[in-house]
Amino acid sequence: MFAMQPTALPEGRLGGVTMRACELPAASARFDLTLFAEGGEHPGESLRLELEYATALFERQTAERMLAHYARLLEAIA
Repeated sequence: MFAMQPTALPEGRLGGVTMRACELPAASARFDLTLFAEGGEHPGESLRLELEYATALFERQTAERMLAHYARLLEAIA
């Protein structure tokens, strides 16, 4: 799965309730492999990548290698 997320989610109000984004701890990966991308919305802005993976299926070195390959791919097309 691939998920592109905005750099910052705005805080807001709905009725009398204030809303804000927060990160929740995950006990396990929701999918075997998920790549989250954040930022890079404006020229010169960095893109942050985060790979969430099932440790029963992938080793850390494999996940790091996948991220490195994806980063090279992005650099090649930029």
